[in-house]
Amino acid sequence: MTNLRAVLFSTTTVVGAMVSAPALAQVTPDDVWSAWQSMALNAGYAVAVGSTESTPSLITVSDVSFSLSEDMTTLETKLDEMRFADNGDGTVSITFSPEYQAIVAQDIDGEGPIVLPIDVDASSLVMTVSGTPGAMRHDFAAPAVSVTVDTVIDGEEEVDMDVNASMLDLQGTFLSSNAGENVSQDLTAGRLAVSARFSTPEDPDAYAEIDVALDGITSASSGPMSAIAAFSGMTELLQSDATAESTFAYDSATYKIVGAGDGEEVDVVANLGQGSVAAKISSGGLTYSVRGSDLDLVAESLGDGPSGFGFTADTIGWAIDLPLDENAGAQELGVLVNLEGAEVSDAVWAQMDPFGAFPRAPLSVNMDLRMAGDALIDAMNQGLSSGEVTDMPEGSAEIDIRQFNIVFGDLSLSATGALASEEVGMSAQGGLPTGNLDLTLIGANAFLDQLEQGGPFPPAQIGAVRGMLGFFGRPGAGPDTLVLAIEFTESGITANGIPLPFSP
Repeated sequence: MTNLRAVLFSTTTVVGAMVSAPALAQVTPDDVWSAWQSMALNAGYAVAVGSTESTPSLITVSDVSFSLSEDMTTLETKLDEMRFADNGDGTVSITFSPEYQAIVAQDIDGEGPIVLPIDVDASSLVMTVSGTPGAMRHDFAAPAVSVTVDTVIDGEEEVDMDVNASMLDLQGTFLSSNAGENVSQDLTAGRLAVSARFSTPEDPDAYAEIDVALDGITSASSGPMSAIAAFSGMTELLQSDATAESTFAYDSATYKIVGAGDGEEVDVVANLGQGSVAAKISSGGLTYSVRGSDLDLVAESLGDGPSGFGFTADTIGWAIDLPLDENAGAQELGVLVNLEGAEVSDAVWAQMDPFGAFPRAPLSVNMDLRMAGDALIDAMNQGLSSGEVTDMPEGSAEIDIRQFNIVFGDLSLSATGALASEEVGMSAQGGLPTGNLDLTLIGANAFLDQLEQGGPFPPAQIGAVRGMLGFFGRPGAGPDTLVLAIEFTESGITANGIPLPFSP
């Protein structure tokens, strides 16, 4: 949870917080500095100040430290100076050291911490606070904010690194109320660029370089600060009445990885169109979704390995709704998968299908599954943070297949249906679920014809598949269409009324 705290507090306070307030409202430097200290405390940070100089129009605090210690990790941000100046119009400007350092230390194995010093350059950041003492709004903007990591300290050993990240054309708004207890933030940026280079002293010729660039960024987040940041794990967050949610979107993205070692050199480039990530967590559970578009990935090997790997897709994404409270009664788990227009390069086909039997066609997969039932793991009480689950009770479940569709060229398989089981869990006795599945297969005979003409499959095998499809399936409304109604009962499984051979 330390990382979540760090992200929340850094983005809300150091990078910013933000946008304007009612025209007649006003805040003073003392109001703003007090609110910052409250937000830090709500986030679980300790605040230390070397000295403070105060006048009615200006507060200057020197040798400021925000520190957080939790489990095996500590985080400390040090600033030489922070200034809160009255602008004379009811607003306050905040300036602080143009360059400062955040130090992360983590002792994983008890043999001493691994220390990561992070240098931050926010010299061009402009921040203005307006509103009222109980409901402040911060505006922030900067041509660029950057962070640099050039070393990692492991005990007495220092390992060189070269990591740089910068956010360009940054601006946004941050709102805080109830002494910093409730917060929300909106942010835009022209570009986020990250570059990293890694090497090892043992092999000076081995290295890895990673470059990431995201353009047209928008981000929004909201939630009670203390409910998110003051907990040592997700368990406490789920037990509260808090809701935290966040979205992150971009117009385009480029990922590049270059590496060398053992005589091999690999070059991977991936380009994406619009994409997004969204998350929401509350006592009701977790919702998470990822979406990308216009993916174009190419991997080249400059050594003896395979080369020319390529993968493209029009759309790729997934989403999950996950209930996390065993005591909440019947709940619904949902899974969505969306893959449209996926294709691989000719070089991949040459290795997978040298005979050319399969059509060089795009693949699409769409799934919408819902499961209603009792949550079998009580995430609130069974060590979600530690990963320890000592008991999994029995329960019941119903699965609703709202959509299941796979399309490969002219071949498609779709399914809908619902299944129910009265006993699921570690001690359940098993047994068949009950319910039905309705399947529709289009283009199977034409697909088998192409496989037979391609040569890798003997005619006897193709004939056996045709025979099974003809025996269990029945013709559908369209050409080359088979439909299959599968029934699950307590006595067995049937397909179009015919008992299946593997049915118990």
